[in-house]
Amino acid sequence: LTCPDPPGEILIAEGGNEEHSGESFDNFGYPALVDEYDVQIRLVDLNQETEWETETIYLHDRSEYQVHMPRTVLDCPCTISVAIAKTHDVCCVTLALKNMIMGTIRKEDRIRMHGYPEHKARELPTEAERLAVNLIRLSRHMKPDIGVVDGTTGLQGNGPGGTDTVELAIAAASADVFAVDAVVAQAMGFEPVTLGFLRYAHELGLGVADLVEIEVLETAIEDIAVPFKVHEDNVLQLQWQDDEASNYLQAK
Repeated sequence: LTCPDPPGEILIAEGGNEEHSGESFDNFGYPALVDEYDVQIRLVDLNQETEWETETIYLHDRSEYQVHMPRTVLDCPCTISVAIAKTHDVCCVTLALKNMIMGTIRKEDRIRMHGYPEHKARELPTEAERLAVNLIRLSRHMKPDIGVVDGTTGLQGNGPGGTDTVELAIAAASADVFAVDAVVAQAMGFEPVTLGFLRYAHELGLGVADLVEIEVLETAIEDIAVPFKVHEDNVLQLQWQDDEASNYLQAK
């Protein structure tokens, strides 16, 4: 590592949806990294986490639910979220912030972040309202210190799964995760402040999502932007506004 004060240990943590522990590490060749660098690297399967902190989120009927956040992540002095630029079926895009939160919390809590106990019960636009608020609530504890978005090849259309790829051919990083998400969202063809989690973060002072206030280095967004196909439910996704949101965005 070339930084002047390298860490004594690096954790590569993943809370994937694989059937077997560590399967995602094998799929991406992570075990080979352990011997590649002159620093201790430890692969951590967050699905095996045993120590948690909790935070209240709100379900579709505004009832409360306790989400479990892994101590392994909360105790790290510096966290980095590395995400792929993808469209999403609820909040239009999924980038560095959502990757950090939804990829690390307890697996059975993830669907509750959408406001519902199971996938078949999900319903827009209420789902978009709840997910935007719940992401902000957890971001107070879990927003990464550095957000990185790999946009070399992104996913468009009815994401976050599928094979409808698009060559965006960029990578972006920032110490403000909301800023990097805003810049990449714009490069994908989405106006950042029309996206619920970015609008709330900017208004609450948790980060900067207004492009007027963000300095983009190396290149202009308009020079590299590639409009992504939006999800088929995009009209409903953009109806995330909630007149009562201010009652639920603040930490309890």
